[in-house]
Amino acid sequence: MKYETLPKKVLFLWECAAIICIAVITAITLIIFQPHTIVWYLLLWSIGAVAVFFLFLFLPLAFVSTKYVILTEQVILQKGVIFHKVHYLKRETISFISVYKNPFTNLLNLSTLIISAPGARIFIPLMNHKRALLIAKRLSYQNHFQEA
Repeated sequence: MKYETLPKKVLFLWECAAIICIAVITAITLIIFQPHTIVWYLLLWSIGAVAVFFLFLFLPLAFVSTKYVILTEQVILQKGVIFHKVHYLKRETISFISVYKNPFTNLLNLSTLIISAPGARIFIPLMNHKRALLIAKRLSYQNHFQEA
């Protein structure tokens, strides 16, 4: 049983989104608060500390900890940095499979695979589009297959 990880483009996309959010929050702080006051400095230092934490620790660990495997009888997704979660979904309970793309992920050839069953749903975020279509096709068939 070999777990697959997300493509490295995902980490790049997460880091870019985090940088944009941090830049917007910093700009709002610079506009709203009086410059060179204690509150102003505290907010900027706090934003910087949170940025360093997310960019260099949390997002890379989230990227490394997200793994999935498709077996003949079940789908397993592991993720989580602080609280590690393992999601199991039996193959016979799968009701439908969706592959989603948006304009941003279309440029990077990424898509999100959503595997749904009654009372459960597994999101495998931002995986290679061809791989997502292959997994969706294999899971939608009734015959079993060896590891995807």
